[in-house]
Amino acid sequence: MSVDNVPVSGFQLNQISYDETRYLNAHIDYKTKINGGPYLQHLSRLPGNPAQHYKTDASNGVVSLEPGQSKIIKIEVWDANNNKSELIFTITRSNAIKNPQATTAGILFKPNEINIFENEAVKFYMPENALYDSFYFKYSKINPSVGKPIYQLHNHSVPLQTAFTLKIKDGILFLPTDKMIMKRFWGDKEEYKKAVAATEEAEQGWYKAGFKQLGNFQLIADNEPPEITPIGFKDGMNAAKLNRIIFRVKDNTEEIASFTALLDGNWLRFTNDKAKLFIYNFDEYCPPGKHELKITAEDLAGNKTEKTYLFTR
Repeated sequence: MSVDNVPVSGFQLNQISYDETRYLNAHIDYKTKINGGPYLQHLSRLPGNPAQHYKTDASNGVVSLEPGQSKIIKIEVWDANNNKSELIFTITRSNAIKNPQATTAGILFKPNEINIFENEAVKFYMPENALYDSFYFKYSKINPSVGKPIYQLHNHSVPLQTAFTLKIKDGILFLPTDKMIMKRFWGDKEEYKKAVAATEEAEQGWYKAGFKQLGNFQLIADNEPPEITPIGFKDGMNAAKLNRIIFRVKDNTEEIASFTALLDGNWLRFTNDKAKLFIYNFDEYCPPGKHELKITAEDLAGNKTEKTYLFTR
């Protein structure tokens, strides 16, 4: 990008390693994209983005205008085959412009610093490399009619580079500590993690899990095992005319930690369609004859369901 024919900022993207791909969230307007908008690219580097793809002048690509002043902006873009597109336009500052009021409600979180939040029910800290830009962190607690409290840790629109460990205190100490799940949700998006009980005496009743996004968080005591449902297959059937066996596995947290199939005591490979279906296509590992198929599904809390099917092929 040039201002009055003077280059002020630019970037060149090549030889990006896999470990750097998450920095895409710092290169785009993340809030716009995650709320359903298009990909809008920053023309300068955010303060918490260490990527070396950018070149800027002392202003870091910020265009400053005095009242009534105009400047010519030119943006040039090349693709991998050196094809070029160019956009030229003029911007003018109005004499009557008013600077918008900055939002200062909440706690100021900054990139390149450790950011900490603690109260009697929730605590977490973000490492120095977690944030790309500053924002005012907002917190609230919601008491639903059913279930444990919901803790709103800002919202989903702030991108994070690294995970942070969240700790939530449960007021009921006699519940089985190995059955706790931590749920993160915002809008129609849900995420579940195993909540590990803190071992320190001073943190009795606290549970922790790691996340890479902010949003709403809630502890859940999970005692429900997964459901295993065969599709077009049943115990005792003759499966000679089938080409495959399909099972639907469903859990109340939507997360299956493991799925195991044993055919006559030997491990059998099923594929997963990235949804709830587990599929086995008949091959040489299931020859003609009588067989015993044992299916085991386990969720994040360690709840298990086992089902055994006898069939003939």
